[in-house]
Formats: sequence, structure tokens, C-alpha cells
Amino acid sequence: MFLRILPLIFMVISAGCDDGWLEKIRGQPAPNHNSTIEWYMTLHAGPAYPQGNTIVGLGGDASAINTIPIKSTIPNGLLMGKPRDMLLMPDGRMLVAIGRIHESAIFMLGLPNWQGQRAFLDLFARHGDEDPLLKHPYDMASGPDGSIYVTCQDSMVVLRYSGLNHDRPGTPLGLYPEIGPACFIPPRSSHPHGLKDPRGLAIGPDGLLHIVDRSKPSVTAWDMTDGSFVRTVASSKDGLKKPIQIIFSDDGRMFIGDRGANTVWVSKHSDKKLKHFIHKKEDRPQLPSALGIDEHWLYVGDRQTKSIQRYKLDDGTPGSPVWLPDLPDPPEFLMKNQTGTSAGKPAEESLEFLQERTQIKP
Repeated sequence: MFLRILPLIFMVISAGCDDGWLEKIRGQPAPNHNSTIEWYMTLHAGPAYPQGNTIVGLGGDASAINTIPIKSTIPNGLLMGKPRDMLLMPDGRMLVAIGRIHESAIFMLGLPNWQGQRAFLDLFARHGDEDPLLKHPYDMASGPDGSIYVTCQDSMVVLRYSGLNHDRPGTPLGLYPEIGPACFIPPRSSHPHGLKDPRGLAIGPDGLLHIVDRSKPSVTAWDMTDGSFVRTVASSKDGLKKPIQIIFSDDGRMFIGDRGANTVWVSKHSDKKLKHFIHKKEDRPQLPSALGIDEHWLYVGDRQTKSIQRYKLDDGTPGSPVWLPDLPDPPEFLMKNQTGTSAGKPAEESLEFLQERTQIKP
């Protein structure tokens, strides 16, 4: 009898197992104790692939090291549904935007354990009567003062919350209480330069918050202190059709993934004109999604081919072979692990927490 239930016990301890690609890595130790999670990735996780409701830790060679959330630590009534962007905090904790429409939230995950996995710690923010605009959150950014900025597709706004350095993290810090307590940048119906379909956002080298609007094809820049509109950085006049994500390189270049134009645009801070970053049309992504960057490469997800390709930052030449091909589901976000957390090295605070929450013995 014990042997019959042993597999079930193992599945519970390892936080569950799914069919297909993720089954090979979910809840399993890293391939070797020197494996380092260099990237975090989220998938679209639509009805066709509900197993994708997780975060995957990847090595520098695109090898899948582990799934990150320890599902057994997520309280009843909360679901890791449609995870979107992720933010690593200065102390190593992680925020994750949960995009499921009726269960929108921002989860706080703890430090990684020896397998690179993270336990659920708390709700940073959650859709409800006290925070009605947190609907379908997509992208996030952390400001110089630690404030957290969030784009929301369905409420057509950017929200602002106090960061983890605040006495009460997740407190709404909006400027338009008549619209919602966390509303920092309003919808188009309430502001001449307001948002219609906000998606990506990033802080530029000029210190301004840059916001991508997919349905009103544009990138606009806003002051991060008082929320005032500063300028339109790019629009349909520059070639934008359905821009989705945005990222800046260390040398100040701006990259914009555009699903309508099937390309990645680039512009220099000194030259505002948009250009195709990838010169050959056949090398460009068909439906660009996730954008990531390191010192040598720009990483671009493609929802059409379910892959992530990387291109040399200096000239846009694609790497060969494709960095991460044949994913089971379209990639949504890709985040560099700036902390350099090794999946083989225990984080003492996280391990202590896990022992309490999941009764894992060292």
C-alpha cells in the first residue's frame, strides 16, 4: 500500500508535476550543484496550456533548471494564474504580476532555496474594492525611490504602490483618487494624453517612465514624481503598429517589440528616429513578446514560433542556433537574474521559511 501512494507523496512534496516539457524540471533539483539560474521566464499560459502558470528558471545556455514558485506555499484561494512580468527586489525577493482577469494580484515570493525555488510570502497587491483598478496587470518597473509601477490592460492605467522599503509595502500611491487609489497615470477618457491599452513600461536613461500603448500605437514619457506628461517618444508616424514591450540598453538605446510591424525597433537617445534593429526581414520575430538584455545580446521572444532568439547588441546579428526553440507555449516575459542566485546554494532566510511553511528538513 505504501509503495502505491509513494509517487503521490513525492508529487506533493515536489509541488506538483505536469505533462510535457515542464514535467522534466518541475520540482526537481538542479542538474548539478553549480547550475545558476541566469534568467526567469513566464509563458502565456492560456487555455491550451494551463501547465504554463508558473515561472521557469533558465541557465545561460537556455537549459531549464527548475520551476520557481513552490505551489504548496500558496494559500488556498490564490492561484498562480497567467503570471506576467517579474521584479527582483534589492533584498532578493521577487514580485510577480498575476494577470488572470478575475484574480489579478501581485505576489511576493521569498528568497530561493537550494533548488532555486521560491515560497509565497505575501500578497503585495490584489484586485478588490480597495484596489479596483488592478485588472490584468502586465508589466512592472521599480522607481529610484522603490515605488512600484504597474501597467494594467483592462483598466487602461498605470498604478503606483509603495515599495518593500516602505513601512507598508503595496500601499496605493495614486494621483487620481476619483479614478482609483493607486491610479498614477489615467486612461485616455480622463486625460488628453491618457492611456488606451498600456503594455510595456521601462525607466529611460533620462529618468522618465516610458509607457507602451498598443492600441494607440505609441511610447510616451512621464515624470515619475508628479505623473505629468512630458512627451511622445514614438508613434504610428514613426512606424509603430502594435508595440508591446520596451527595454533600454546600458548605452541608452531604446528597443521596442512591435507585433503589428513584426519587428524590433531601436533608437538612440541622441537620434529619435526608429530603425529596424534586425536588418534581414527573415531573421525578425513574427510576433515579438518577451524582451531581455545582457552585456552582449538582446533576447526576443516570438509568440508565433514559441521560441526565444538572441541578437548581438552591436549589430543585430542573430545567434545560431536559436537560443530557446520549441517551447510548449508562447513566451511572455524574460528577466535577467541580476542577483546571480545559484540553484545549488541555499539561501538561509528562504530555507528557514520553507522549513516552517512546508516542513522541509535540511
